[in-house]
Amino acid sequence: MPNHPQPSFDHEATLEELAGVWKNRRFDEVIDDEESEDIQVICKRGTEEIPLAKPSRAFYFGDRNLYDQEAKRFDQEEKARILNTDQFPRKPARFEDLTRCGKSGISPRRFRRASSQARRSSKR
Repeated sequence: MPNHPQPSFDHEATLEELAGVWKNRRFDEVIDDEESEDIQVICKRGTEEIPLAKPSRAFYFGDRNLYDQEAKRFDQEEKARILNTDQFPRKPARFEDLTRCGKSGISPRRFRRASSQARRSSKR
């Protein structure tokens, strides 16, 4: 009979993993909300469901790649819903402009003026 090593379950979280917990707060709140039907993390033993104290943490530490993919999808859907991109297709571009302005410290008015001047000079 072959002697297979037993898998170790003594995994301790790395600092990188711990730093990622709650980095997607809105997504985690939706997962942890017992009333939410959008996203559910379920633990089952046979036919019995076992309640999880923090489903978001179980999801994050259980399959981090899938967690990151779903968090990104959730953010994109929330952004589209908030910006109402179905009716206003240019809103995402304007939002990105404002985000860049905030990061660079430039007021939106100055940014618009500079970008419109740049467009005019490129047409010449």
